[in-house]
Amino acid sequence: MRVLFVSSGNSSSGINPIIRKQGESLIKLGVDLSFFPVSGKGLFSYLSAAIQLRRKLKTEHFDVVHAHYALCMYVAWYARRREKLVVSFMGTDLIGSNDDEGNFTRIGKVLSFIHVNFAKFFVQSVIVKSSGMARIFGKSHRKLKVIPNGVDTKAFEPLDQRVSREKLGWDLEKQYVIFVSNPERVEKNFGLAERAVASLAKDNVRLVPVFKKNIEDLKYYYSAADVVLMTSFHEGSPNVVKEAMSCNCNLVCTDVGDVNELFGHLNNCWITTWDVQNVRNHLEIALGNDQSQNSSREYVLSIGLNEETIAARLKEIYST
Repeated sequence: MRVLFVSSGNSSSGINPIIRKQGESLIKLGVDLSFFPVSGKGLFSYLSAAIQLRRKLKTEHFDVVHAHYALCMYVAWYARRREKLVVSFMGTDLIGSNDDEGNFTRIGKVLSFIHVNFAKFFVQSVIVKSSGMARIFGKSHRKLKVIPNGVDTKAFEPLDQRVSREKLGWDLEKQYVIFVSNPERVEKNFGLAERAVASLAKDNVRLVPVFKKNIEDLKYYYSAADVVLMTSFHEGSPNVVKEAMSCNCNLVCTDVGDVNELFGHLNNCWITTWDVQNVRNHLEIALGNDQSQNSSREYVLSIGLNEETIAARLKEIYST
């Protein structure tokens, strides 16, 4: 079986590391998989990519073209010949985008409507990351599968906090709250994280944004931190949460995506509203929680969120 991943190639490392990891996990299962990055932004870049991909598919045989994110769906649809077309909606492309106040924009809603209906008519298999995204698409639709991204439990494992802090040069006497996202992305709502940490009024607590880091380095940040904080307006099935849970971290998170559904019952996960005081209260509890007693990593493995299990589910979709 030959599979071609079509995805944006605009991240600092080219293809999004999450998508690359998913592809590599399929290769380990014996899938002959290649990547086709869509580089550049704007309509011209996507039109150019569609033409290039069409030429590629005329000269190379693939059984499946798997597009990641809605815009790549259109590129793959235009270029495909007889290949099975699979699309993974990643979050914003289906849920919509936010303004500075956290409200969904009108253009985001319109684009979501267009993406959903295009996929229903022109795509053979549709993957969404959470049950919330499934409801937007149409939960009972025959093409639809809910498959979150898997987490590399070998790359994300608990490490000694002291050793991790020494590697990062962090103060052993302070407490650290990490925000593992680009704070400039509106939907990540970094301002709420800043206000909540400031409201603790504790000189020994530091808020550290963590982004544009290599995957192999991220485990040190998770293990060095006292709390992982996520204050997003919306998410699909956030990898940050699964990575944090695989490292047995304390997590404070707004009620987005599948977080409450998957992890809300665990003793090291606190689900919060978007109210500063509510986030602050949960942060204070989490900062006092002994992470050595956490067992969320075992739970991640028990429900099949490791990348090997997710890859097997994707392979089954390609084959049917």
